[in-house]
Amino acid sequence: MHSGLDEPKVLFRVNDEVLVRLKHPFGQLVLGSPEKTMPILAKTIFEEKPKKVIAVGDIVAINMRKAGLPNDLVIVDGKTMRGRTADCVDRAHSLTVRNPSGEITQEALDALKSAVRGNRVRTVYVQGEEDLLALPLATLAPIGSLIVYGQPLVGLVIIRITSSAKHEARRILSKMSVQHLGKG
Repeated sequence: MHSGLDEPKVLFRVNDEVLVRLKHPFGQLVLGSPEKTMPILAKTIFEEKPKKVIAVGDIVAINMRKAGLPNDLVIVDGKTMRGRTADCVDRAHSLTVRNPSGEITQEALDALKSAVRGNRVRTVYVQGEEDLLALPLATLAPIGSLIVYGQPLVGLVIIRITSSAKHEARRILSKMSVQHLGKG
């Protein structure tokens, strides 16, 4: 998705106020190891039949694949706090974007919009860091979807996409805004 060596345009940047908010999970925290969290996630997917299931983070994506759980979209960066991860990228249907740590770039946002709209993209591979991308995904995913991300050393978080979750994600992003964005 990127071309040349120019720096990606930053739309959102984390700040102290947002860091305090993000210390609390944005969604339902499911405590425990993958052996405990994946059966709970499986039951949630089976019972709620979400419109889309989106995994943000390598460890969550790898554990979902090992557990045989479906996903419509995976956002990964090839890293975890312990180092490199196994390749979990569907290269045939992937986009690669740049997104520095603590920021959300226009390039990443455009890729997420494209992927959520249902084209053939199944994986967004991030050069940089994918951690904050659950926030714009919460604004983009259809109501009735699930976004799943890891909470390192604690468990995983399930965001149920409702109008209220979309509103909260927009509120957090507005506090991170680097520039004025038009409605879109």
